[in-house]
Amino acid sequence: MRRTDSKVITVGIGFRTQYSLLWLIRKLARRYSRDADWGYISRCADAAPGLPLVGNGDVYNWEQYAARVGDAGVATAMIARSALIKPWIFTEIKVCC
Repeated sequence: MRRTDSKVITVGIGFRTQYSLLWLIRKLARRYSRDADWGYISRCADAAPGLPLVGNGDVYNWEQYAARVGDAGVATAMIARSALIKPWIFTEIKVCC
């Protein structure tokens, strides 16, 4: 799905699996210069009760993982760039969460 406004292009890709819905969103104007919009992710989780959603973006340690998942009400969070920076993040999450 692609939506264009006068100043913002939002590209979203939705994947539906048997267990969850992954919705990847990044605004072209924001790119990676700003934090991910976890407020929007939270609103999506509220709008889809009973459907386990997976959040995405700006999780760099186990504290952020726990806070993002807990505050947004998602099933889990994807970790991408932070795993390149800190490959042991998965062990931290497993041990601490």
